[in-house]
Amino acid sequence: MIGVAESNDLRDNLKFAQKDLEIAQLKQSNAEKDRALEKARLESQLKDAKDKIDSLDVWYKKPWFVATATAVVFVLSGVLVP
Repeated sequence: MIGVAESNDLRDNLKFAQKDLEIAQLKQSNAEKDRALEKARLESQLKDAKDKIDSLDVWYKKPWFVATATAVVFVLSGVLVP
């Protein structure tokens, strides 16, 4: 009689453990989906930011700056190395 009762308790505990496992697996699956969506969103934002940075007109790429800097380097190297 006691063995049957313990067996029933163990069976019930097993059912609860299996349900807990199913719930944990569903939570893990949902977390993985959320992480994938967040990763895609962040990659999209990063791409947009890189595109915006690439489209900026920066002063050090302008021809007048490059020409001036090159001229200064040549003048200074001529002055410093006689």
